[in-house]
Amino acid sequence: MKITSITNQMSETKIAYTRKFLRVILLQGLVWFLFFVANLFFTEQKDWIAYAWLALSLWYFGNYWYCTTQKYLVLTENYIRTNGLFGRRIAWDEVVRIKYFAGDLILKTTGGKDLIINTQIIDPGSLDLLKEKLQRFEPKPLTV
Repeated sequence: MKITSITNQMSETKIAYTRKFLRVILLQGLVWFLFFVANLFFTEQKDWIAYAWLALSLWYFGNYWYCTTQKYLVLTENYIRTNGLFGRRIAWDEVVRIKYFAGDLILKTTGGKDLIINTQIIDPGSLDLLKEKLQRFEPKPLTV
């Protein structure tokens, strides 16, 4: 049974991360930055590890900025896309089945590619919106 396409009434919808997830990323960046500052001020010899801590802190600060501005998922009338370094994009026409397993939503496709959505890091308000959007395609009610 092939799932029907989304109607044209659906504009681009963004599904956000939880605040807890974002705070953990920011805290990791702060910890690495504090290691860098501590090494900078409290050791006489500056070595490469201090700059590695700086690089890690900048990576986490950049990740925090990216996650707050780009959000976790983008739902449009033609596709669903996860944002990130290796984000995935799947057309709604390819989705055959939506499955809930171990806290994740799994969108099965005709081509064998699956899109796994981690519901643990989705904001509760956005999770309700996501379930509402996915209800259009699932014949049975989604229980999360």
